[in-house]
Amino acid sequence: QSFAELLDEDDSGTVRWWLKNPESRKWATQIILPTGRRFFPDFAIGVNGRKNRDQIALVEIKDDGETGRLQSDINLLKAQVRHKDYGRVTWAFREGKWVKGEYSPLVNRIVAHDRFKIDMLLLDS
Repeated sequence: QSFAELLDEDDSGTVRWWLKNPESRKWATQIILPTGRRFFPDFAIGVNGRKNRDQIALVEIKDDGETGRLQSDINLLKAQVRHKDYGRVTWAFREGKWVKGEYSPLVNRIVAHDRFKIDMLLLDS
């Protein structure tokens, strides 16, 4: 809910709409992982100015990593895949403030890259 509120508070005009992407619905946005398992990113967001099909960004929300769930094997795999039309999924988690997470092959972990900002959704990270 906290991330949805962050999207709702955008007054820059970047976020046109957002949808909590449901898991396992036929119409939901999904990515097939190399294992054959399906990945349903948490949010699909209409982003004014994003340069991809339908100007859609996908975002996955995770815990802050203290419990280890962020760094699970399946999440490390998910953080490396791309949607065929919408590009790479943006990862966000809390470290006090919202931060953007990125997969680092050097340490085989999802690491905090920078404080999350709405304009990051413009880029295909």
